[in-house]
Amino acid sequence: MKQITPYYTFLICYLILLCFIQSCKQSQTSDKEHPIIEEGDSLIKKAVLSQATTKNVDTVQAFEEHLFCFAQKSEAVNYPNEYNYEFIRLEKDDDGKVTGQFYVSYFGKDEAKGHLKGVWNKDKQAFDVTAEYLAEGETYKEQRTYAIKEDHILLGYQTPDGQEASLPRINCEIYKGLFKEYQQGFINHFLNTTDRSRLKKVMTSQNLGYSEEDLDKLKFLEAMVDLNHDPSDYEYLLYVMDPMLCGTGGCNLFILNKSGEVLSEISVTRPPIYVPITSFENDQKQKGEWKELYVYSKGYRRLVPKNGQYPTNASMAPEILEAQLLNFPNAYRLVMDYLD
Repeated sequence: MKQITPYYTFLICYLILLCFIQSCKQSQTSDKEHPIIEEGDSLIKKAVLSQATTKNVDTVQAFEEHLFCFAQKSEAVNYPNEYNYEFIRLEKDDDGKVTGQFYVSYFGKDEAKGHLKGVWNKDKQAFDVTAEYLAEGETYKEQRTYAIKEDHILLGYQTPDGQEASLPRINCEIYKGLFKEYQQGFINHFLNTTDRSRLKKVMTSQNLGYSEEDLDKLKFLEAMVDLNHDPSDYEYLLYVMDPMLCGTGGCNLFILNKSGEVLSEISVTRPPIYVPITSFENDQKQKGEWKELYVYSKGYRRLVPKNGQYPTNASMAPEILEAQLLNFPNAYRLVMDYLD
């Protein structure tokens, strides 16, 4: 047997060392696929961070810094397939001034809704606001404090079981969808789309050449409203959707008395349509005086009646901001809108 020379010993050691170095390089290369990211005092691998980010998008709602939306939907007791809704929406500017709206609607009961205005109290982490609202036909004004928590808002009173009443905070886009559902359900209860008695009378009087079969197919929306401060003598808004009465800017809106006679005809209109809300006391004082109408016609338009007649072309009426209607639910009532 040949004796191992120092040269062979050196060669073997060199090869072992080379293999060890290569193994270390592979280990370092593997680590580079997940480089370390410093974040505060924690060390997070990029792959783990990516997974966590994806998970957060799926499970955590994104909240806006200056806009706060709270809402809750619950099943109405003793009313199958009906629901109660509660909403609060608050907007805070850079100076801490706050404006907003709230709605409380329990099925089978009169709703409460109103405007909120106040300031953000940083020390208390709460909104100090004045609420002006309408409930059961009367107007009220009171001070409220809404303490805000991480994922809900405290309403300042206790529930019948002794718990602090609260509303969960939700993403404002989700809020919009839930609020639309509430409005659609509310409108659906009083908007007529089936009784064609007044529709047929009006269309026949207009001499537009509709046959009985045509009249049975016409699409329309009809709402019963009080326009002259006389709750005992309602009027009707009749919106007819047919190419003969519609253009690119909208369709014709008829205002009828309870006998189905046309009081006014307004062209170039579209829902949503709002009317002012008045108290019983004001109705008594202004009985016989006609209310303004707010319709959509290339923007929201204010229709001011003269001698019981409304402008014939809505697009020529003064334009107002949508916020003037939406920000004061205690002052304006949505009476007509398209149904999904």
